[in-house]
Amino acid sequence: MFRGLPDKDSRVKLVESFFDDASLHGAIRSDDDDIVEALLEMHPESIDIFDSKRETLLMLASSKNKADLVEKLLTKFNANSNIQNLQGKNALMLAIRNKASFEVIALLAKSTDINAQDKGGRNALMLALERKASTEVIKLLAKSTDINAQDKLGMDALRWALENKAS
Repeated sequence: MFRGLPDKDSRVKLVESFFDDASLHGAIRSDDDDIVEALLEMHPESIDIFDSKRETLLMLASSKNKADLVEKLLTKFNANSNIQNLQGKNALMLAIRNKASFEVIALLAKSTDINAQDKGGRNALMLALERKASTEVIKLLAKSTDINAQDKLGMDALRWALENKAS
């Protein structure tokens, strides 16, 4: 987004001059993590803003496999990990969808609702089974996720495992 400018300070000053909520999302999409951090230091109230898909900065970073940024958003800026997007997915679900193990670890360390369900009634465990993300399945089971929860089709985690032949 602003990589053509010579240094971080120049990029921050330019972005700050026309700051709006879209600047933060754009900086994440453009891999300008240092800009995200600098802008959040100036505008910490913007940590949980969302875009037109109702995705927060944390969701976007989680879905782009940005472990360092996810960790900073959670610990330094106290991002809310339980906000859900238009499809009902939270940051944990988006990280699982992308098999982003380090992001999953960071989100599980935070008080993320591991039993939240998306619009289809699927929880994080069901999504991990669907993606055959065995590492994430083990992490979720260790956190006592609800294995009996059912999605809108009446499928529980065992059924998801059988349907997707996850190990």
